[in-house]
Amino acid sequence: MPDDYQIGSDVEWLKHSNEELARLLKKRDRHIALLRITLLLALGALGWAVWKFSRKAPVNELWNF
Repeated sequence: MPDDYQIGSDVEWLKHSNEELARLLKKRDRHIALLRITLLLALGALGWAVWKFSRKAPVNELWNF
């Protein structure tokens, strides 16, 4: 049974290959964007937690600055 990717002329195969690559790149870009948003939210939550904690017990006093 022939491979579906090898059926057709070289031009058809190249077109299909480019479409496949475009889909993979788009999927990768979406994952990278989601990761950036997740990291931004996590950093914001961490910053907020540090800010809240530092209001109760200032970091300068804890580290003897």
